[in-house]
Amino acid sequence: MNHPTELTGLSLPRRLLNALQNDDRLLAGGAAFLGGMLSAMGRITGEEAPFGVAFAAAAPGGMALPALLGAALGYLIISPFPAAWQYPLAALLAVGLRRLLAAVSRKARPWQATVAVLAALLAAVILPGFYRRPLVYDVLLWAVSLLMAGAAAVFLQRGLSLLAPGRCAMRENTLTASLALTAALCLMGLCSVTASGVSLGRIAASVLLLVAAAGAGSRAGALVGVICGMVVGFSTGEFTLSITCFAVGGLLCGLFAPLGRLGSVLALAISYGFFAMLASRSVTGFLEVLLAAGIFWLLPASVPRRVGQLLAPGREQKIAPLVLSDRLQEAAQALREVSSTTREVARQLQKSAVENPEMLFDRVAQRHCRGCLYQTTCWQKNYGDTVEAFGKGLAQYRQQNHISPEALVGVTDRCPSRDKLAAALEREYTGYLSREEQRRHAARVRDIVTDQFDGLAGALTGLSERAFGITPCGEGLSQRITEGLLAAEKELREVLCWTTAAGRLTVRLTLPAALLQRADPERLGQVIAAETGLAMDAPTRQQQGGALLLTYREKPRFTLRQGRCQLPAGQNTVCGDTLRLVQTGEGVGALILSDGMGTGPAAALDSAMLCNLVGRLLEAGIPCGSALRLVNSALMVKDGRETLATLDTAAVDCYTGTASFYKAGAAPTFLRQQGRALRLEAVSLPAGILDGVEAAERRLTLAEGDLILMVSDGVPTEEPWVEEMLTQWQGGEPEELCRRIAEAARLRCREAYTDDITAAALLLERA
Repeated sequence: MNHPTELTGLSLPRRLLNALQNDDRLLAGGAAFLGGMLSAMGRITGEEAPFGVAFAAAAPGGMALPALLGAALGYLIISPFPAAWQYPLAALLAVGLRRLLAAVSRKARPWQATVAVLAALLAAVILPGFYRRPLVYDVLLWAVSLLMAGAAAVFLQRGLSLLAPGRCAMRENTLTASLALTAALCLMGLCSVTASGVSLGRIAASVLLLVAAAGAGSRAGALVGVICGMVVGFSTGEFTLSITCFAVGGLLCGLFAPLGRLGSVLALAISYGFFAMLASRSVTGFLEVLLAAGIFWLLPASVPRRVGQLLAPGREQKIAPLVLSDRLQEAAQALREVSSTTREVARQLQKSAVENPEMLFDRVAQRHCRGCLYQTTCWQKNYGDTVEAFGKGLAQYRQQNHISPEALVGVTDRCPSRDKLAAALEREYTGYLSREEQRRHAARVRDIVTDQFDGLAGALTGLSERAFGITPCGEGLSQRITEGLLAAEKELREVLCWTTAAGRLTVRLTLPAALLQRADPERLGQVIAAETGLAMDAPTRQQQGGALLLTYREKPRFTLRQGRCQLPAGQNTVCGDTLRLVQTGEGVGALILSDGMGTGPAAALDSAMLCNLVGRLLEAGIPCGSALRLVNSALMVKDGRETLATLDTAAVDCYTGTASFYKAGAAPTFLRQQGRALRLEAVSLPAGILDGVEAAERRLTLAEGDLILMVSDGVPTEEPWVEEMLTQWQGGEPEELCRRIAEAARLRCREAYTDDITAAALLLERA
């Protein structure tokens, strides 16, 4: 069961930003609108192009409407009459035809977008042109337009599918070409935007060229330069100048990339700016290079590195993660199918095994009363009185665990074997209760097993995404790091460089175990930082056989400072709440708070079990939702007594400041952002009480100085006194803030120490 979360106290801009973060549909719709507008604004040698129509028809699902609106707006901005209405009409027809074809065939097929685009262009653009007596040139131009529109629709479907919410990354040979074509169409649209001779498209192409050359070297720079030159040339008609400027510029940028960003910018300024000045007799080219250099300089160091991995990946190292990811996905899908099959079988069994007291009474009549002289009197003429008497007998059994003949008032006065009748009813009812208990036990076991299957499937999916997201660094970066490290440490055995799914650099060094005392990890980290331009965190050490492994990770932007205060209830010496701070290898810090049912050692046992198990699973890289499913099943079978505990988790990505909150029956969480106090609440069930419990999730972006405050149920939150204390807090140690809040909560409790009180805080600080 999914439960929504509600955040109070946010301003309107923050609410809009929060909506974009938590709803992928808004982000995908905005990207579709912008892509449709840029594709429609693209021209071929100054003439209108059908790429906006292809973009609108290729957009999947809920992205079709924003893509259609963007394409219509783009055509209306740049196109004169009659193309200003013909192409938007064609886009509308293409979207409608694709939906119609999907409805007729009852399934969306890739060919439907291509057929819809061709039919729409024929109806809205080409057929009206025949009334103007077209020349052979016009007919050939229409044929080429149809060919380009159909091909664009094929590739755009594959590229745009990555933006659809909930879609996984595609693994096919045409993915790179699809993404390249999508970017080229958007770049072509930017080429239509000019001001005083300065083209926004040429500036964007220059930025792409600088990024590609810095990340992947001269070969990738020249390749991207040729592609950008062709795109700009198709848009403006200046093929020779565009291809020359960008191809030579990309080659020189890659050659001078080892000198840093300044070397690439100077190389592009000399090549592109000089050629452009010779051709146009103006300094427009130098101005475009200057603007592109400013944008390139503002980009973080991770952008060129990730582009370099996309253009020149380490193919020899990429096979293993891909195969592992596929196997994990197949295992996860198999577990989900087993889970759904188990649920369906359980549903059918529950239907077929339904038993009620009336069936029990009929069984007594068939087995005991058959052949009795009073059978017709009891079970036909006085059926209601008989059932009422049996009901009184069952009521006596629930109270005394026995049915006496005197309890069957209304039947025993005429029944010749009242003792046997009471014994038969007791025997049948005992069997009925036994069968019901067996059915409930079997259903509970099936639910627990199903939860385990779902949890394992989610865990495998999370591990698959992490494995598939691991990408080896480009050849140039790996070679520079290896050469620098070998110069510093001659006995180095192996160097592995990769980035995680979030794009964070990781370097693992293998050294002989004999160098454990002599190795200088700090100096090796400085070498890696000098070669990559990134600050590296202190390494983690691990001995494997006769080798010493040093793993360096990119240093996070933020660190977390923790504060806590716990007050046991009443005279207890043990607090029933459990806190744990988990640090993962992906740069995520997670604070987990669990409140066990009741107080004292029993509550502490439940909360500690939930907290420690979830923390260990999070350290292993399993998503929090899947971890809760697995631990929930463990709590349900822990022992015979009722076991439940709340779960409150705040996971902060120390690289980006993004915080994810997960709640299962927990008290509100409070945030202090930019001096304002906010409250985050969610309606959800605790763990261990029902099968299928899922944590409510919320994401927010934090900044330096922001604080997260988590409290247990022992802190009264009906009144906004916690928000007032957070607003008045002037900074300092989070420990002191937690102590003040916990003591104030104890004073506010109406009854003396009825529940454990816990206050825990995380303060985000610059690393």
